[in-house]
Amino acid sequence: MTASKQILFIADAHLRGRQDNNQGSLVRFLNQIEPVAGGLIVVGDLFDFLAGKNQAAAEAYAPVLEAMQRFAPYHYIEGNHDFDLSSDIPGLAGAIIQPAPVTLTLNGFVFRLLHGDRTSPTDFGTRLLRRGLQSLPIRFARDYLLPDKLIFRFALAFATFSRHNTWPGRVNEANSARQAALEEGMVSGADVVVYAHTHQPLLEKTRQLVIANTGAALAGGSYLSLNGDTLCLCRFPDGEILPPGPVQLKHVVQDNHNRSNPTD
Repeated sequence: MTASKQILFIADAHLRGRQDNNQGSLVRFLNQIEPVAGGLIVVGDLFDFLAGKNQAAAEAYAPVLEAMQRFAPYHYIEGNHDFDLSSDIPGLAGAIIQPAPVTLTLNGFVFRLLHGDRTSPTDFGTRLLRRGLQSLPIRFARDYLLPDKLIFRFALAFATFSRHNTWPGRVNEANSARQAALEEGMVSGADVVVYAHTHQPLLEKTRQLVIANTGAALAGGSYLSLNGDTLCLCRFPDGEILPPGPVQLKHVVQDNHNRSNPTD
């Protein structure tokens, strides 16, 4: 994907199914865009729960998945609410699923993409939860033993509970996620780092590179738009350009002195 085109980055809508008004808004947003192969990148947590081959979740999210399929092949970076994704889910057949941070060349620039969870050094709870959810016994029970509808209902209820309760160790998550993203960019030699997870939109030009957070693809929230060599933070869903305005990208100069310190 090196040809110049418009590429949209969306994340953190935390959609909950067909009765979710935000889901309808996202479907309309995607369907009004002229589909271009590779013109969509999901940076995680687009859904409140999507894991494995859960058909109840797939049916609930079918309108969104169908809308995304129009952009195939598109990249989907897994988050902490959507993981172990399967290409057997309709709509994900055209996704290039990325379970971990990935480096891509987009419009000629090197992008480092990651969701941004599990970045706080004190957030042991989330790490333990993720390890448990992705353990072989839990995966087996999730995909082969327990009813899909039961798992889906429980996962949505747990997601609601977790949002209303601050997990220990996550109080400085926005700062730790930004710092982790910056370090990812420095190590990978990226021109731009895009992350999500904190729901806090960001478009910042540091001394070394450009760092951006999509924000949440919800009404009044935000997404990122790459047009040629220009990256913009845009309001969802109307596309109004948000501060700091368009940022023109430049290729990072590989200078060991300038890139030795990942702080700005």
